[in-house]
Amino acid sequence: MADDAALRQAVLTAYHDGSLAPFLEHIVDPEHRWSRSRNRIASLAQELSKLSAAHPSIPAPSLPVEQSPDEEPVVLRPSSSTHARALTVYGAPLPDGLIDFVKTGGTIDAPRDVSDAAFALRVGRATLGGGLPGHAVVVVDPGRYPVAGGLAAVREGSAWRVVAVTIDRDGVLGGYSVNPAREVPIDGRDAAEVAAVVAALF
Repeated sequence: MADDAALRQAVLTAYHDGSLAPFLEHIVDPEHRWSRSRNRIASLAQELSKLSAAHPSIPAPSLPVEQSPDEEPVVLRPSSSTHARALTVYGAPLPDGLIDFVKTGGTIDAPRDVSDAAFALRVGRATLGGGLPGHAVVVVDPGRYPVAGGLAAVREGSAWRVVAVTIDRDGVLGGYSVNPAREVPIDGRDAAEVAAVVAALF
């Protein structure tokens, strides 16, 4: 284009003759995007709460013991001890949506299949909207890498930030919070600085 005026005219012409329509369809209104994000976060919070709910264990069958005909029947029954591992709860709210990694004095039962490095983190503030309120406690597992559509905890210095995980058109994972509005990279970070959130308690 010769100058700005020529470029402006070319864009207007393309708009009027419909040439821009296929491209404009991919431009999302920011407010619509935030609305979808809030709805998705609320949905994730519900799914996480279901995952973290205690599942009733199925008792193992009784095992008969071989014996002589003169002896009374003896049956071995499985042990009833099903003690869950306790996770220490950390977390105190800091400015800018960060969470201080200090003990709260509480513990929760660890969900099944979490790594030995897992810990619990009190959110402190509703940085992801109403779907994950400030009193919620999330289970963070450094043994699992975040996936798109889930939640993650990202370490910034000695503090943590809980973010919703998304993926861009290039396949790069990133995270964001709503209050405050922050975007943080996930791919490319040191593995010790990012962990998947695998459960949430409300």
